[in-house]
Amino acid sequence: MVVRRFATAQDAAALTAVWQRSFPEDTPHEIAAFLGKVRLDEECLIAEEDGTVASMVFLLPTRLQAPTPLPMQYIYAAATLPSHRGRGLFGGLLKRALAVARERGQAASFLHPAQPSLIDYYASFGYRPFFFCDTVCGDAASNGATVRSVSADEYAKRRNDRLPPFGVEWPSRFLEHTVLVDDACAVCVPMGERLLIRELFCDPAQQNRVCAALAAHFGCTRYEARLPVKEAHDPPFGLLCPLQPLKLSVTAPPYMGVALD
Repeated sequence: MVVRRFATAQDAAALTAVWQRSFPEDTPHEIAAFLGKVRLDEECLIAEEDGTVASMVFLLPTRLQAPTPLPMQYIYAAATLPSHRGRGLFGGLLKRALAVARERGQAASFLHPAQPSLIDYYASFGYRPFFFCDTVCGDAASNGATVRSVSADEYAKRRNDRLPPFGVEWPSRFLEHTVLVDDACAVCVPMGERLLIRELFCDPAQQNRVCAALAAHFGCTRYEARLPVKEAHDPPFGLLCPLQPLKLSVTAPPYMGVALD
């Protein structure tokens, strides 16, 4: 028998087990840190089969910047135990998640597919390409740029002031590794020799200089940065499922930014 419900604090160990089997690159410390930021009884749906938590998905609240900001739902860390895959457990959770978003008056649900092959799968639930970005790579360089860490709250204010039309506003509790570089701001994740710059708000003429300085600051030899684009291209970075009529007039593709992947 399958029971779909919101998680509770007592499910934390089971959620960690599902997470570790699905995303083995994440450490127990990273998993615990994330679980400590969410309200499990409002932001995590699970599928329990015969008493075993077998599938999970997090429903994180965000807003789409617009003339009237639109509340949205971000689908994150969707996972199912390998032993329980292929049974439709996650599909059932995703349908429930969309129903919850409608009940909460959220305008849309969106996600970052882990791989392009999942785009068709999510299309069957109503998700369509919406967010785009470019990925640029380069080498670290100490070039005189001033890098300093800032609180997530300060970073969220600065980034939201610089968001392009229909960019995503993220709650500060989901932001980490937040820094300022001269007049730019970025979210950075050191990954050994590589620095992943999850988002960057910067004068385009200064992007290479800023990215190189960030990599050097974090002790990495190279960087990979996700940047806004002027034109949509394949594959999309994020998919959106409208839950009410949306009238979005944009001159450039919307930029998701952080993504939390």
